[in-house]
Amino acid sequence: MKSRQKQLCKIQDIAEFDPENIGKDFSFSTINYLDTSSVIEGKLDEIQTLSLDDAPSRAKRLVKENDIIISTVRPNLRHYYLVKNPQENLVVSTGFVVIRPTGVNPHYLYYFLTAPLFIEYLSGIAASHTSTYPSFPPDVIKNAEIDLPSLPEQQKIGKILYDLDSKIENLQNQNKILDQIAQAIFKSWFIDFDGITEFEDSELGMIPKGWSILKFSDVAEILSGGTPSTKQEEYWNGNVKWVTIDDLKRGIFIIDTEKKITKLGLEKSSAKILPKYTIVISARGTVGLFSILSESMSINQSCYGLKGRGIINEIYLFFLLKFSLVNFLQHVHGSVFDTITQKTFEEINVISPPNKKIEEFQNYMHSIFEIILKNQLQIQLLTKIRDSLLPKLMSGEIRV
Repeated sequence: MKSRQKQLCKIQDIAEFDPENIGKDFSFSTINYLDTSSVIEGKLDEIQTLSLDDAPSRAKRLVKENDIIISTVRPNLRHYYLVKNPQENLVVSTGFVVIRPTGVNPHYLYYFLTAPLFIEYLSGIAASHTSTYPSFPPDVIKNAEIDLPSLPEQQKIGKILYDLDSKIENLQNQNKILDQIAQAIFKSWFIDFDGITEFEDSELGMIPKGWSILKFSDVAEILSGGTPSTKQEEYWNGNVKWVTIDDLKRGIFIIDTEKKITKLGLEKSSAKILPKYTIVISARGTVGLFSILSESMSINQSCYGLKGRGIINEIYLFFLLKFSLVNFLQHVHGSVFDTITQKTFEEINVISPPNKKIEEFQNYMHSIFEIILKNQLQIQLLTKIRDSLLPKLMSGEIRV
């Protein structure tokens, strides 16, 4: 197959930068606002609705369909997004550079600018920039060169990658809905006590008659983690998945881990293999993140593993933890950093329903959790396919 002929140009020749800001003719008193934390890796997390008078001074940039927004601060955190179906009053932070494609397929440019190699380039510039935070000036992107194939080829490449991202997003949205349904059912049964008519007083207030109050440590076994010495290279980059706090941010289940240790590292440290379906909760720094192991893995010392006692499994325990989280955060310890300790689990009181009620909930939710896990495995596969195809399509190694 013939290699693609390179047609290099600067990005400023095929796109506008920060084309529109709020002016005197802006007719809205309320805005939908995106801060840099509102998006990550192309996913929209939260849109804030604010009065224009109360909006922060950085709420200035106006965007349109297919605009590309990239945070100029800490680009390694991947706060970028391709704007889709924006409302007229959508405003983004000046912490973003807004890039409006004019002479290029928007999807092709988006995937070029957010490819790992280009993000790594921006991160290197940001790290060397003398400012309070690692950041880069928009001129870095303006003056970057891009290899442009023909417009039909741009469209085909952009569509392949965008379709993969759309499938990933659909699966993520499905899991979000399933999680919301399961939360609503747990709340109805075990928080609001819907359908129950007889109550009795307890130290936590009125609870259903026949239910009891237990410590969280009575319903869950607490398992600790460990970290092999970072000075011993032979302890690292093995085949044992090793969970850190960063791995707790990707969904209900932990499918893979950023770091892995060797069997020797496992043997020479306090780390241990925890069984499939153990819940892992972050105990230091960013406290209170939690997910479920999709297979046997090890965890670091900044996390605890939780296994249900008796008939309690990961499904009931997961939602019990979710609805107890505020209480946990009120019982953290530590003078410098917030920390969950073994003592924290002994301080948290929870309402304990009869075993029959717990088993009924777990059986009812089993199929939902199976779908969520299946979706996350599919997301992982599609993500690997996309990440493998992206550089090959953009470089012309694979032609379409």
